[in-house]
Amino acid sequence: MKTTLSTFIDRLKADGHRITDARLALLEVFLKEDRPLSVPEIQQLLKKRHAVNKTTVYREVEFLLRENIIVTTNVDEKRGTYELAGTHHHHIVCKECSTTEEIHSKQLEAILQQLEKTVAGRGQFANIRHTVELFGLCVSCQRHAV
Repeated sequence: MKTTLSTFIDRLKADGHRITDARLALLEVFLKEDRPLSVPEIQQLLKKRHAVNKTTVYREVEFLLRENIIVTTNVDEKRGTYELAGTHHHHIVCKECSTTEEIHSKQLEAILQQLEKTVAGRGQFANIRHTVELFGLCVSCQRHAV
């Protein structure tokens, strides 16, 4: 079941938080893009529709992180990226241009889930989650490297 904007609004209101224009705009961006985003990318996407300054974007990203609405990803080695929590994806990322694609592999996911169960079974960790980011050169950057 895909999470909707109203789901996030209801959750934030239930927790006693205000729904500001900036907060709403950020949620809309994350729902529409459905990919990891850096703060500069978020700012660029917001410029098209909303006047939200850089400080506000950083503050709202921190708020959404604290509320577990978004999570940090490692798809860009140069800067932090974020995506909606619970949108479990694995990625392959170009080291040159940062082009990012999702990796869809039931086999990989089964292996990682088994690993999580094994680690949890040892009793040292709980609430385990995983991310996988592979890095390489995309076709376009390979052509330029020749």
